[in-house]
Amino acid sequence: MKIAYFQNSSLMDFPNHISPIIFTFGCNLRCGFCHNKELVLPENNNKIDEIDFNKILEYIKKNLKMINGVTFTGGEPLLNNDLIEYIKPLKALNLDIKLDTNGSLPIQLKKIIDSNMIDYIAMDLKSDSNNYKKICGIDLYNKQLESIEIFEKSNIKGEYRLTCFSDDIKFYKKIFNLIKSTKKTLYLQQFLNKETLDPDFKKIPNTSLKLLNELKEIANSYNINTEIRKYF
Repeated sequence: MKIAYFQNSSLMDFPNHISPIIFTFGCNLRCGFCHNKELVLPENNNKIDEIDFNKILEYIKKNLKMINGVTFTGGEPLLNNDLIEYIKPLKALNLDIKLDTNGSLPIQLKKIIDSNMIDYIAMDLKSDSNNYKKICGIDLYNKQLESIEIFEKSNIKGEYRLTCFSDDIKFYKKIFNLIKSTKKTLYLQQFLNKETLDPDFKKIPNTSLKLLNELKEIANSYNINTEIRKYF
């Protein structure tokens, strides 16, 4: 597994935790609104200096009094078959583990859930059935459905995340219907057009708070506990 970046502390990413964040390189999707394009595109592989996990582990051990969790994000961490080997030494330190995933790798998701090493999952909801390929660059919509089913059947705490770049209410209703009455929390994330993988997305206005509040009310009508995650 290639670790591209390491953030030594976050109070926002892992609910009720002070959590360092490990950013893995590589992703199987090409979402136009992605703001971590340096972690996605293969041509950036040699531009990023790999971070030594042993140094990360050393830092965490020295700061255990201030840390109670670790977040793995990306990119897409589940692309790495050896991910569990990086989690084991952190669990040995009695730390909770959060996994961020794009929801397109159900086999890998089930495997890591079954390992009992994950305490919290944040799963992206990318699109409805009609627009998945257009938005993500590849049609893995059915994989998204499988991942949702696996996540819903698990007892793992977690959340769904939906980046709100469109003003098409019907688009969101189709997505909300996928997780109707879920016990997980849905976070509606504000889209920012400053850094995007697809330059065309920079032409899309930043999500207004008015739209986010409207979408929250609609999601609540689907019996979904919904929160807003805004960035300005």
